[in-house]
Amino acid sequence: MTKHIFVTGGVSSSLGKGLTASSLGRLLKMRGLRVTMQKLDPYINVDPGTMNPFQHGEVYVTEDGGETDLDLGHYERFIDEDLHRESNATTGDIYRTVIAKERRGEYLGQTVQVIPHITDEIKARVHALATPDVDIVITEVGGTVGDIEILPFLEALRQFRQDVGRQNVAYVHVTLVPYIGPSEEQKTKPTQHSVTELRSRGIQPDAIVCRSDRPLAGHVKHKISRMCDVDERGVVSVFDHRACPTRGLGERAHSSKVGASCPRTRDGTLDGSKAFLDGTVAPRAPFGRRCGPFVSRGKASGASPKPFGEASKPIGPSFKGLGGTSDPPVFGIRALGPPTNALDPGVRALGSPIR
Repeated sequence: MTKHIFVTGGVSSSLGKGLTASSLGRLLKMRGLRVTMQKLDPYINVDPGTMNPFQHGEVYVTEDGGETDLDLGHYERFIDEDLHRESNATTGDIYRTVIAKERRGEYLGQTVQVIPHITDEIKARVHALATPDVDIVITEVGGTVGDIEILPFLEALRQFRQDVGRQNVAYVHVTLVPYIGPSEEQKTKPTQHSVTELRSRGIQPDAIVCRSDRPLAGHVKHKISRMCDVDERGVVSVFDHRACPTRGLGERAHSSKVGASCPRTRDGTLDGSKAFLDGTVAPRAPFGRRCGPFVSRGKASGASPKPFGEASKPIGPSFKGLGGTSDPPVFGIRALGPPTNALDPGVRALGSPIR
């Protein structure tokens, strides 16, 4: 039977639920499992197609023409699978479907309510992806636990475990662990309150992904484990990568060149996108796959292929005058254009890693 993983978020938006879910999908795919992904969005828009990109981010168009949430672009590139319009559902879309059914008389005169009709439709969207050729469905729920618009989705997720069996469902909760400068402490209270709110809706997380600006101390992980009733190995520290956008431009990459050659933003930090576009730094091949260099955006056309994770430093004469190497600031073949040399078959995951 298909297994399901639900990813929720707490404390704040923009913590990286989409990249967390995508990374999890990638890890499972690398273990030989067949993975697909889905995004449930609590906003009332029917789809993101008419939304202001400055408010919500750009629209991602799937192969079948669906105008979907931008996170689906991350999903496709990380798990290397084509998704479709059914992989994204919004509150507006779900309510529209339920009201259409009511108008057609499909509920046989019942009083149509949030429970069970809206929650049943949400569950139906998840069940629709659990086809025989899929081992695991990863579903990200947009928004933040505590938002009023997310309540029907949390109720549907709670019921889903009863419907398919507890052994077939796992809940992952992404939270924030802030660092308080004056006291020099990492605080777990926001995470505790977020998990308490989630548990008040009948959902006990199986794993907690803790976003922070530095690695979690051992005693902090232990405290979260005890207070949130999650096994300590299920408390995962995902901290910010503090290097500038051009990874490895520190002492390992001739930092003396950086100040003179790399463009910077108003606050003095390195502008990684501009550095990539004007050729100050050269791109690298990500995800541990050796592939041909990308099309040059400047002086970096001779970049040697590098596996993901290897120290970034000038290599050979083609890197003369460069400040270092960089992950491309844009995602995927669709955005970057074709590489100069053929990629390994099936490689589409060209996005930058989590920073």
